[in-house]
Amino acid sequence: MLRGGLLSFCIAVSIACFSQVGLQTDTTIEAYRDVEEVQVKGKLLTPAMNQVSSSSFTLNIKELQALPKLMGQTDPLYFLQTLAGIQVNNEAQGGIFVQGCDNAHTLLTINDAPVFYPSHVLNLFSALNASHFERIGVVMSAHGAADANRLGGAVTMQTYRNAPAPLNFSANVGLLCSDIHLQSHCSEKSDLFFSGRASYFSMYKGLLKTDNIQPDYNFQDFNLTYAYHPTPKDDIVFTAFAGNDRLTADNTTSDLRLFDVSWQNLASSVTWDRTEEKEQYHTSLFLSGYHNRFQFDLQKELFFSGRSSVGAVGVKHHTCLRLSSMMSLKAGGEYSATRYAPLAFAVQGDFALGVNGMPKTLLYAHEASVYADISHQVSPLFHYSLGARATAYYCTERPFFQIDPRANFSLRVTPDHFLYLHIGSYSQNNHTINLISTGLPTDFYIPAHGRFKPEYALSSSIGYKGSFLKQKYILSAEIYFKQLYNSLECSINVLDLLYNNAVYTDFIYAGTGQNYGLDITFQKAKGKFSGYLTYSLGWAKRFIPEISDRPFDSSHSRRHQLVATATYHFNTSWSVGGVFTLATGTPYTKPESAYILNGCVVARMGPYNGEHLPLTHRLDLSANYTLRLKNNQSLDFNVSLYNVYCHKNVQFITYSPAHFRIRQTGLLSMIIPSVSVRYSM
Repeated sequence: MLRGGLLSFCIAVSIACFSQVGLQTDTTIEAYRDVEEVQVKGKLLTPAMNQVSSSSFTLNIKELQALPKLMGQTDPLYFLQTLAGIQVNNEAQGGIFVQGCDNAHTLLTINDAPVFYPSHVLNLFSALNASHFERIGVVMSAHGAADANRLGGAVTMQTYRNAPAPLNFSANVGLLCSDIHLQSHCSEKSDLFFSGRASYFSMYKGLLKTDNIQPDYNFQDFNLTYAYHPTPKDDIVFTAFAGNDRLTADNTTSDLRLFDVSWQNLASSVTWDRTEEKEQYHTSLFLSGYHNRFQFDLQKELFFSGRSSVGAVGVKHHTCLRLSSMMSLKAGGEYSATRYAPLAFAVQGDFALGVNGMPKTLLYAHEASVYADISHQVSPLFHYSLGARATAYYCTERPFFQIDPRANFSLRVTPDHFLYLHIGSYSQNNHTINLISTGLPTDFYIPAHGRFKPEYALSSSIGYKGSFLKQKYILSAEIYFKQLYNSLECSINVLDLLYNNAVYTDFIYAGTGQNYGLDITFQKAKGKFSGYLTYSLGWAKRFIPEISDRPFDSSHSRRHQLVATATYHFNTSWSVGGVFTLATGTPYTKPESAYILNGCVVARMGPYNGEHLPLTHRLDLSANYTLRLKNNQSLDFNVSLYNVYCHKNVQFITYSPAHFRIRQTGLLSMIIPSVSVRYSM
């Protein structure tokens, strides 16, 4: 009953399409002579994706606004998941998984403030309102010494700093949620930006009701940025992000609340940038936090509740000095203090052993880093950067010290073809544990302490990037390898957690791992028809003797994935686009049998992560139309179709508490439309 209600709810609220289209149309240039000067006029279009190297990208959010939408919203994180090297996710799993690393190994920041859980319900789309951001920076393998302590990638969300007019307003209305965005050039020295978004799923409660189950869901997220420019050399920017979600389901015949899940996000920062003739200075303060709470009530069978939280405050500064026309030095440091409240939970009911669980505990961690990175353009053909990052970390017991050297080299073989080499080491003191892979926010954070030592990795990659036919086509490829140490894996199964009074910390083990593979991107960047094709071949192996006597696939690994995107611009008003995704299924541990012995549920499990979910594939299409109004006003219409040929992808495995049966479960198996209208002035 509960699963059916949740399934019905997910289908109803997921009226969406995620599509990625090509990036620009042909640029036209008109020249004419006027007495003694020549003027050039033309429409310069900035591509939505600019590939800096084989593993670094910059995304222009303004161009993404015209792309197909999910739930009527442009979602930058779903766009990231179409890039080679970033794992394709399904309707029950979000996050940014970079080159075999876990989602927790990628740091997502808004103007230097980390965001811990940037997703709305079931990870259908992110909590980041695209209207508020100007661009996104993505780094996969080739990190510099200034990049934070993470094993995987880095995603930096940059807000606007300069408003184009005294007042600029836009509003988007969709079937399930709407948003507004305000830009104001308050004075010559200040600019204000505000974005707000809210859902109205409650309007559809009657349609969502099924089998005496009444689900409900609502969310809100807000972004505020104030930029102050006291001098032409200085920028002071305050940014705040807040999100709130709550998902419930009630049994209408018994007035029983079957489940209640809520989570909140906060990320705020103050940054100060100063630019001199030969120096650049950057200083920031940040405050971030995340809290989740959930409970499931299956009448007398089982009652499960839990909560966790994490909060961090920090400061960072770096200075970039231009030593000569060919050489520069970046050096700086940062400090953060983090408060962890790992998962505290309680289980009771007919199928549980009385009342069991774990009480709330608090842990405090301190981390300080200093770094230096020198960059040298030896010649027009050869460039390198060498740096190192030193970190001191302490939590509850003893300190840890880490030194991570990093080196990046680039060689310009011809004017349009480059080779890249990266070698480096990385450390990470923040861990994320995932107990139940259902798309609900039940993950929690723990610091490195006791037997959970800091993770670290040795990384290397070789890349290529080249353009052809006057940059009309771009080809890039990268081979990468990462050796992981102290990689954590939680091997507890749901049956032991819910029925047998199991302590989840006893099932968290550390071991080694290897991530290696190949990422290829082929892009057609110009013309009415444009798009790109990405292919990723990767292995994410883990070896933990306490779990398995042989290497096994990481729980999030996908061996193959192929993403094809395309768009066609009929004119400046009409465009159509689509995206097709194909990926191998993620691994899971299959229960082979279960029985009750002396009041305990005894489950016989197969090889750890020895089975894989079926192949995942889906086609999404969309159409966009722009109606130009007077005084630079416009109406943008978007119609999207999610899962065009109605394929049911399996997202996770569910267990029946009454009969101990397992079932491959998918949330969406039908074509789902999305309609939105955006007004801009």
